[in-house]
Amino acid sequence: MSKGTTSQDAPFGTLLGYAPGGVAIYSSDYSSLDPQEYEDDAVFRSYIDDEYMGHKWQCVEFARRFLFLNYGVVFTDVGMAWEIFSLRFLREVVNDNILPLQAFPNGSPRAPVAGALLIWDKGGEFKDTGHVAIITQLHGNKVRIAEQNVIHSPLPQGQQWTRELEMVVENGCYTLKDTFDDTTILGWMIQTEDTEYSLPQPEIAGELLKISGARLENKGQFDGKWLDEKDPLQNAYVQANGQVINQDPYHYYTITESAEQELIKATNELHLMYLHATDKVLKDDNLLALFDIPKILWPRFASLLAASPSPYDHWSYGFLHG
Repeated sequence: MSKGTTSQDAPFGTLLGYAPGGVAIYSSDYSSLDPQEYEDDAVFRSYIDDEYMGHKWQCVEFARRFLFLNYGVVFTDVGMAWEIFSLRFLREVVNDNILPLQAFPNGSPRAPVAGALLIWDKGGEFKDTGHVAIITQLHGNKVRIAEQNVIHSPLPQGQQWTRELEMVVENGCYTLKDTFDDTTILGWMIQTEDTEYSLPQPEIAGELLKISGARLENKGQFDGKWLDEKDPLQNAYVQANGQVINQDPYHYYTITESAEQELIKATNELHLMYLHATDKVLKDDNLLALFDIPKILWPRFASLLAASPSPYDHWSYGFLHG
């Protein structure tokens, strides 16, 4: 997102207006943050009841909150907004039912509709992250959208959209043009079972996920001692295994860039699931009691919950590496 600010920008967390359904739109001008007011990381986590919406007040948080408040559905956790375009289901919060979600590319014969998600690729104004907005209205040759983390100034009284995008209809196909000239709109997403003109869920070819073996040229890089035998812990390893890293230190494995990206997405989702579960347990004494943790330690957990940087990072590190 653009890091620039104007004199009309409202401070972080200011109510800018409302999208259809009474969904609040907040300023996400992080440059205006008061470190004393937002000194703990947990303050940035947006919830409705026990349902996690996202990081205040980013575009993904608004999109998930809009769907939740208007339709009772949410999409799963993503690392970046552009990744939403690869999802193919929504979850009904009340009963955990799975509903189909279809993606239509920009320039599709399938017209965008109010309530649809609009997704941008990473790049330009939306470098690294991409962007997501909600289509609120088709107005002639314009599409009105609501979003967070693009504008930071209050909306005119009664206006329920943040920007208008030009819609070009040619040969029965619909193309939306952004107000920024360095961005790419991937398309829109509609909750429907109708798959006509929709994109299939992206699949990575099996050969791109293979793990391949490789070898370093043996130049004696691993000759000699590499552990400090004066250290009791390292010496214990030496006594058991010697000064050997493994049976063949010149052999290693490689993965493709595609496999790396899939691994990043999977581990990010797993990490977020762990954070949500940890947060839920720490806020509920009945759940915390199930872990047989002495009550004398509970206040310490509570203080860590409000710590900055995020205590979850330390706990997840300990959980994964302890």
